[in-house]
Amino acid sequence: LFSALLLSACLRSESAVGQVPAVTRIDSTTLRPGQHAVLTVNGAGLKNPQRVWTPYAEFRPVAGHDVNADAAVSVEADVTATVIPGSYPVRVVTAQAGSSAAMIVVDELPAHTVFDGSEVRGTAPVLTMPCGVSGQANPTKSRFFRIPMAAAQTVTIDVIARRINSAL
Repeated sequence: LFSALLLSACLRSESAVGQVPAVTRIDSTTLRPGQHAVLTVNGAGLKNPQRVWTPYAEFRPVAGHDVNADAAVSVEADVTATVIPGSYPVRVVTAQAGSSAAMIVVDELPAHTVFDGSEVRGTAPVLTMPCGVSGQANPTKSRFFRIPMAAAQTVTIDVIARRINSAL
């Protein structure tokens, strides 16, 4: 009986050959409680995406996505209004397999993406506070942002890279 179970398990694993999805980055500026959100998942093995799972919503590919392309996939869902802002795991499920957990942040602040002009001090974008900035840092180039402030005003900047398993 044991050898039959082992053989059965081996046969099943051979028939489930496929590339496991690997998530390298998830982009979003709309991930807030009570809002419709669109995520762009970057990585490898993303062919034939079925859904992106989170504890607070199940995201489905946007209409028109080419399921045969192993490329970034945009997914959408409504985020429940009761979700508490914070860091959450995300898993991509394709027809072949599921990814390891990646982390993403749900925030109640309006968000901006990292702007192209932010690599040059003179063209640094002006941020309206309070806000969040999401994006990927380049290890060889600085990013610059301008924040309008009055005399004696203070600002707190919270970098959450470590909480989402970033090497930053």
